[in-house]
Amino acid sequence: MAEHQKLVWIIGASSGIGASLAQLYARSGWRVAVSARNEQKLKELAQDATQFDVVPLDVTDSGQVAAVIQQFHDGGKLPDLTVYCSGLYYPGGIDVLTEEHSVASMDTNYFGAVRVIEKLFPLLKERGNGHIAIISSLSGYCGLPEAACYGPTKAALINLCESLKPDFDRVGLELSLVNPAL
Repeated sequence: MAEHQKLVWIIGASSGIGASLAQLYARSGWRVAVSARNEQKLKELAQDATQFDVVPLDVTDSGQVAAVIQQFHDGGKLPDLTVYCSGLYYPGGIDVLTEEHSVASMDTNYFGAVRVIEKLFPLLKERGNGHIAIISSLSGYCGLPEAACYGPTKAALINLCESLKPDFDRVGLELSLVNPAL
């Protein structure tokens, strides 16, 4: 990686917003590390681009999150920008509202972000710079049809970012909350 080339780490890059962001950043000259559970989709995304690094990751596995972040740190390549957009979405209302769907949604959409922030923040603070962007959703501000399991996880992310913003500001790090429509 060239010294002047910035590194963006996109978590949840196997499809949707994450995959689109990976392509956008690559076209803009960034080095792009892409993570998701589905390694095959990541390889397909990266197959024609030399500036992609495929970094498989299951955000529900705290040990994996810690190991990947430690690999970035040990390689002297902590991301300049980390975009957390990993998410599960079970469309529906009462028909999908089960403990299993709710726990899985919260584990990926919210606790995954917590795991990343918990492990990455101290290293970025030590380095003296860095930016974490959390992709939430407008559905986190009010209950929407078809989002019984999804919306509450996004509300939790919004609250988390609002709560942590002063801590990031105090040490000169950036924290962004992005709320696309559902």
